[in-house]
Amino acid sequence: MMPRIPGARLSFVVVSLKDMGPIQREVVRFEKGKGLVREMQEQDPGYMVYFPRGHAIRIRDDEELRRHGFHREPRIINMTGLNDPNSPVGKIMMAQDDEIRRGAYADLEKMVMRLATAKSGNVLMPEQMEEV
Repeated sequence: MMPRIPGARLSFVVVSLKDMGPIQREVVRFEKGKGLVREMQEQDPGYMVYFPRGHAIRIRDDEELRRHGFHREPRIINMTGLNDPNSPVGKIMMAQDDEIRRGAYADLEKMVMRLATAKSGNVLMPEQMEEV
């Protein structure tokens, strides 16, 4: 059962994986006469996009990020708690300075990431796994 968090949350959270540097990914393509051909290719790690309904996806590059609309600021959904100064969205709306507003926004991001990984645990790409 997915945890239920009443109140406001972000519609998605984008986390850049660029600090990992280039990664090796397996690419499968079809060649006439050979069938499926697998090869390792160096790629940009891209982004992880987390959603509050319990899933996450990997986006390869900025173009794909734009195509899906994840380059924009996410909407705040379910505005319960708007007038509560202790709720994350209330802190954003009533904040007197940018530091408090940024902290409240970071709390909203963490909440979405916790929801996205509640069932499955942390989402790891194959290159984040260590060989044993």
